[in-house]
Amino acid sequence: MSADPAGTGGAGEGGLTTGDVRRVWPELLAVVKRHKRTTEALLKNAQVHDLRNSVLTLSTSSPALARRIGDDLNKDVLREALNELLGVRWKVEAVVEGATRGGGASGPSPEAAQEAAQAAEAAEARELMAQRAAEADDPARDREPAVDPEQAALALLRAQLGARPVES
Repeated sequence: MSADPAGTGGAGEGGLTTGDVRRVWPELLAVVKRHKRTTEALLKNAQVHDLRNSVLTLSTSSPALARRIGDDLNKDVLREALNELLGVRWKVEAVVEGATRGGGASGPSPEAAQEAAQAAEAAEARELMAQRAAEADDPARDREPAVDPEQAALALLRAQLGARPVES
C-alpha cells in the first residue's frame, strides 16, 4: 500500500500507515473472527488510533474494554491476524479515548462497558456450544457400536460378581 498523503499517522513495518490499517480494519476483523470470536467482538468496539514504530495502538471508550483488549490472549490473536493479513509483526496496545488528550473526556458509563464485556462472553459461550455440537455430530462417533444398557449390566454382573441368569 502507498503512503498516506493526508498524514494520518506514522509508518509502521512494511511502510503501512495508520490510514492503511484503518482501511483494512474490516478485513482484519474477519481474520480475527476465524481465530477467536470473543476477540473479534471486543475489537468491534475499538478503533485504530495510531501506528508508530511498529506499535499499533487501538482506542476504545471504556477502560474495561481497553483492559480486555490488552489481555495477552487477545493481543496474540490480533498479532496473528495482522501477520496473516498484512505480513507484519507489530506490538499491540489499547488505550482509552480521551486518556491521551489530558483526561478531559470521559468514556461511556460503566454499564456500557459491562454490556460489551458480557456480549463478548456470550459470543465465547456460543462458540463453545457450537464446537461441542460439532463434536457431537462427528461421524466417527456414529461408527462406534451401540451397547444395549441391559446387556452391559448383565455382562458386568457376570464378570464382576460371577452372577448367572436364573432359569425360570
